[in-house]
Amino acid sequence: MARVDAEVSFLLAYIILPILSLFLVSRYLFELNLKKLESLVLRRTCAWLSRRYLEKEKQLLFKHLGDIKQTSRRALSILEIGIGSGENFQYYPRGVHFSCVEPNHHYDSVWKKKLEKFRHIRLDECFHLGAEDMPDVKSNMYDVVVCTLVLCSVMDPAAVLREIHRVLKPVSIFCFCH
Repeated sequence: MARVDAEVSFLLAYIILPILSLFLVSRYLFELNLKKLESLVLRRTCAWLSRRYLEKEKQLLFKHLGDIKQTSRRALSILEIGIGSGENFQYYPRGVHFSCVEPNHHYDSVWKKKLEKFRHIRLDECFHLGAEDMPDVKSNMYDVVVCTLVLCSVMDPAAVLREIHRVLKPVSIFCFCH
């Protein structure tokens, strides 16, 4: 794990942060609007980091979803908070009813395109909200809430956890990876 931490620290310090800094300086000095390019670089970098360093952890995290689906006679309802580019679709079992919370609408085209590859997942709703306050998401609605690499990037993690507790059914699962 120490080797992984060292590699991630190296990537952040010597590759990702300088590139993002270059974008910010370019925007300031040349008044360039590079939001789409910044989003693309960040999205691709996060996807690569996720595949390289979190694959085994995610397999362990999601392996019981199929078992839960088999014991239930109805479709499994999943709410994913912070869907990003849709990296978790590959772990969802067949017959899932899926909703998501994502404050950044620029990701919509990316995750929707990825969702087309996973026809066994039915999209119910997408909420463009922050995770700290989700008034449009019904209480006691979901069997599973998925939250990977999100709690470290929100302003009030305790508020997010309260909202997750509110939207989960009484017998449910909270899958998170930090």
